[in-house]
Amino acid sequence: TDEGRWETHVHLVCNLARELPPPEILQTCGDLPCVARTGACVRHVLVESPLGCPVCTHASFVEIGTVCRLGKRDVSYQMAQECSGWTIRPADKKAQECTLKWRAMFAPADIAALCLLAGMALLVAGLLYQRYRLYKHLYSKYRQMRPGSADARGAG
Repeated sequence: TDEGRWETHVHLVCNLARELPPPEILQTCGDLPCVARTGACVRHVLVESPLGCPVCTHASFVEIGTVCRLGKRDVSYQMAQECSGWTIRPADKKAQECTLKWRAMFAPADIAALCLLAGMALLVAGLLYQRYRLYKHLYSKYRQMRPGSADARGAG
């Protein structure tokens, strides 16, 4: 720098919790003293405030919704990344219309397992029906062979 002139480097750090604190003059810049790094006429000032944060956009917020009950749900928006400028934050929505997406509730492995289970249930039902029909057939033959039954008298 020119003799008699001072230079100031302002370092803004994003910190949403602090309003406008007093600036802090840095003595060390990394692992070296600031004087050794940039000279005696340069001051490094650190300011932690929301001014150091990027400006909020619609993409800075993520939609958080409650469970869909009776076709209604509440929706609020939470900050997904640190930013400043709360005027852009979308308004919360109460009793928003919703539909339950059944397909989204199941992973492909869940659907495959349900199909396998349904197939096994059909197989067991078919086997039980076949055994019932065989029982009815054998029972009718037994009744024909039993002495004194109506079926045995009519056959003779």
